[in-house]
Order: sequence, then C-alpha cells, then structure tokens
Amino acid sequence: MASRHELRQQLRQQRRALSSSERKQLSHRICQNLVRDRHYQHARHITLYLANDGEVDVNYLIRHAWAMGKQVYLPVLGLRHTGRLWFLPYAPGDSLYLNRFGIAEPVHAQRDRYQPLRRIDMVVLPLVGFDKHGHRLGMGGGYYDRSLAHRAGSTSHWCRPRCCGVAFDLQQCENIQSHPWDVPLDMIATETAVLHLG
Repeated sequence: MASRHELRQQLRQQRRALSSSERKQLSHRICQNLVRDRHYQHARHITLYLANDGEVDVNYLIRHAWAMGKQVYLPVLGLRHTGRLWFLPYAPGDSLYLNRFGIAEPVHAQRDRYQPLRRIDMVVLPLVGFDKHGHRLGMGGGYYDRSLAHRAGSTSHWCRPRCCGVAFDLQQCENIQSHPWDVPLDMIATETAVLHLG
C-alpha cells in the first residue's frame, strides 16, 4: 500500500497528464454539477480558489457566483509562522500576484479585511485525492486543515462553513487513511456527480 506521499505524487502526475482541453471540459462539467446543487445555490458567501498544478479550474464557478450576486473570497497565505490561510474578498478586475508558491492571490496588505471562516457559507477546495467516505488528500502543506481546524473536532452534525472538495473522477481512491487533524468534507463534486456525505 502506497504511503500518502507516494499516493499524492501518483495522483498529481495523473492529474497533470490531462490535456488542457480535457481539463477544461471536465472542469466545466464539475462546475455545472455544483451550480445545480442546492447548497451552492443557497450559499451567499463562498470561498473559491485559482487553479494550479493541474487542479480543477473553477473560473466558471467564480463568474457564475459573481453573476448571482454572491460574495466570492480567495485564500491568501497568512504569516509564515501560522501556516494558515486568510480569505479575502475577490471581485472582477481585482489585481493578482504570485505568492511564494507561485499561486495567484489577490494583492493585499496586512490592514485588508479578512473574512472569518465562520461567516462563510461554503469553502470550495481542490483535492489531490479523495475516497467515498469523504477523506481527502491535499498538497501536504496542511493549510486548509489548520484554517478549518474548528471543524475537525466538531461533534455537531454540521459546522459552518460547508466544505466541498472538487476533483476529477480519476482522483478517487479506494481508501485514504485519515488523521485526527484532517478536516472532513461535507460534499465532493466531480464531473460525474456531487456526492453528499454524512
């Protein structure tokens, strides 16, 4: 059985092996599936991301959310020692720059207002791998896990914000070993369907 590191490398390679036209087509289908989902439709404040490393491209979802009057936020790296993400409003025409990992994020200053996650309705996050139980494999930095740590230990049926992972079907695994600090997913959107968990 492959280690998490080996599995992560295999899945990233498979994801990057998709042609640009395949990735664009599959990403569009994933976004369309999510647009039809009631949880997305009811969400007023939604965190999305800008694709990197072959991730699902959610630009269609960003434009759709803007058109529907939703407030879109993007993750930005916080201070190095925190290892957490902050969430900054993102609107059409906002300037972007590449952070230390080469990922685009909104230009911001320390004084800019970041949105607390508990006030966000839905976080859409990219997955490297997932299984049918909602266990996820990310890039390995732990940024989303630390940022959503209040959800990992929650004993309630559902704790805000709702977490939706997006991935291509080829990223599904039989079983991903979870750790106590792993933040569970509420739903997973692929090109085939939206899977609701719990």
